[in-house]
Amino acid sequence: MLAEYSIKGIWKSTSKEVSFNQLTAAIKDGFKKSKYADRTLLDIKMISYPANVIQYRIKTGKNDVEKKYLFFNEDGQLIRETITLCAALG
Repeated sequence: MLAEYSIKGIWKSTSKEVSFNQLTAAIKDGFKKSKYADRTLLDIKMISYPANVIQYRIKTGKNDVEKKYLFFNEDGQLIRETITLCAALG
């Protein structure tokens, strides 16, 4: 688990690594129905925020360069996505 705090010591979030099998049926279904279902799963985190808000961040890979973070709410809805381009080092 990793907890994040503001510079004033106020809790911002806590993330915990989970496996695909540990996800609820709603999250699994949301991912499987998304346009990213054919991508490789690289990392999954459950993130808790203030006001008892929980999101699931699934890191996927399309190829060696393009990685994408998908954020799902507890109902399995894809609420946002971010792209990460990684340069190959060699």
